[in-house]
Amino acid sequence: MFDTFKERVNKLRKRRYKSYNKRMKYFMVVFIVGYAIFFTSQLWLPPTYVGVPVTKVGGSISANNRQVKVDSIDYSKKDRVIEVILEIDNLSIDGVNSYNFKAKDRRGNLKTEVVSESNKFVVLHIKKVSRRWTEIGIVISLKPEDEKKNTDFDPMRVYISNKIAKNVDTIDIKSDAGYVRLAKKRQIEGVEEQITELKHIISKNNKDIKSIKGKISELKKEKEVQTVKEKQVTDTNINELELKKNELSLKNKDAKNDIADLQEKIKVLNGE
Repeated sequence: MFDTFKERVNKLRKRRYKSYNKRMKYFMVVFIVGYAIFFTSQLWLPPTYVGVPVTKVGGSISANNRQVKVDSIDYSKKDRVIEVILEIDNLSIDGVNSYNFKAKDRRGNLKTEVVSESNKFVVLHIKKVSRRWTEIGIVISLKPEDEKKNTDFDPMRVYISNKIAKNVDTIDIKSDAGYVRLAKKRQIEGVEEQITELKHIISKNNKDIKSIKGKISELKKEKEVQTVKEKQVTDTNINELELKKNELSLKNKDAKNDIADLQEKIKVLNGE
């Protein structure tokens, strides 16, 4: 009898030991996999956005009495090339209209080639770009021979993002006129996107205004069976809703004015 009891205890211990081993093995596998993911994630996960001031197509930065406008950003994943068209207006009298360009990502410098430079247009090809790129900074500085002409010049930085780049199949070399046409095309596309976004905002605001009007009507009906004190509270709520409705109406008015300005900009770009 004692031997039977002892055997049962031993069997129970063995089952528990096996169960413990299974749990421990599972834990170790999860731990090792998690450890590997954590320390190798930068190799296969795209880096997170770091909040740099990205300049959209059609947008610009100002520095050193110059305005640098981004006219186009095309990206070919197949070629691993980013094509950037910049328009640099020199508002100073230093006579410098040619610059050095350097592109950088989080890993360091990228091969950057000026493929066209005429008047104020500059076309850059940034090569061997990581297929998982996010932001890239373009540094614009003076050439060594021009540094004495403007000793106060600080390097300018334009940041671009894969979120705003136009994905294309391949990137070809074009004529100067071809780049000007492409710059206008990309700017028009950017303006059209802004117009679409503004129309969405107006549509959403109109839905909210309709809902607010309905709520105001409900509150006014409720006043018919309310006490004087309750009516005061309801009137306060109605006034707040009216203010919100007027605020949305003003936003729509501003959005419509912005759309009109953008539509005029498209006409100018089209040479109308």
